[in-house]
Amino acid sequence: MQFELQPVFLFTRWSADTVVNFDHLSQELAARGIETSSDLAKELLDRHSIATLSTDSFGLPDSMLSLRLASCYLDMEQNEDSARLLELRSSGIGDDEFMSEAHHPKSNAAIKGFAEFLASLSL
Repeated sequence: MQFELQPVFLFTRWSADTVVNFDHLSQELAARGIETSSDLAKELLDRHSIATLSTDSFGLPDSMLSLRLASCYLDMEQNEDSARLLELRSSGIGDDEFMSEAHHPKSNAAIKGFAEFLASLSL
């Protein structure tokens, strides 16, 4: 079975947040005991070390299988990292290079973990 996620990307100058809806995967997720966005967020955190925000965090129904993914600070935990990335971004580097594993290793690891989770659904 082919699957397709329909994320909505929200870009600001220094961050990229994504809201992803999983309603079309509800049967596959329910087979794993995942029936709410809170369940899904817990699964990703517990099994894949990926922190997300469930829809109930925004006052939306928890039954809506959507999550907010934000990776803008994963590689900016220390002041030195933030300064390095801000300087790099200001240098005019292209988006692909800026977001590469060389400059954002933690963000790229989270993306790979998310891809592994999707692959594990045996779609």
